[in-house]
Amino acid sequence: YRNAGALITILLFKRLESSLAAFQQSIHRLKEREKAMKKIAEGGIDSPNERQDIMDFFAERDDEGELEDVDIDEVIDAVEGLDRNERKEITNDVEEDLIDLRELENKDEEFVHEDGTDAKVEQLKDLLENDLKDEKVLIFTQYVPTAEYIFEKLTGSSGSSQLAQFGDKKIGFVHGDSFKREVVNQFAPNS
Repeated sequence: YRNAGALITILLFKRLESSLAAFQQSIHRLKEREKAMKKIAEGGIDSPNERQDIMDFFAERDDEGELEDVDIDEVIDAVEGLDRNERKEITNDVEEDLIDLRELENKDEEFVHEDGTDAKVEQLKDLLENDLKDEKVLIFTQYVPTAEYIFEKLTGSSGSSQLAQFGDKKIGFVHGDSFKREVVNQFAPNS
């Protein structure tokens, strides 16, 4: 369990290093997973449909492959095979985890300026408006939420629009799940 905690801590630091948005999404997903685990430990899965819902829940939220080697069906079977005291211990651990996650979630304001701006995004804006004002710029991020966050902060548009303006610069937003050739073509060398 401690090794899992260390891995989660590393994941959260990587996400926070990427952006506040990526960090917040991870915290939210971890809370959802913990709540689902609590439901399993409390014996709250009464039907095959509920079991399938839990399995689907974990599969849908594993876009980074964190649970790639985990068979959720086996986890459910293992937890259901525990005695009452062991299940209670898991439930207590989950409750402690949820408290810790809520505390982390409430520290968001420590990572932004008093006016709500993000220092990293402000530095990027400054670079785009000054040092890189006559350049085409391509920004890569490890996490889609970071790209969405940057796009939204620069343009005021949601990532669903995929094209917007930042001053006199055209900004495109593309990731693996939303790749559109017409968006990419607008940034070709001759555009």
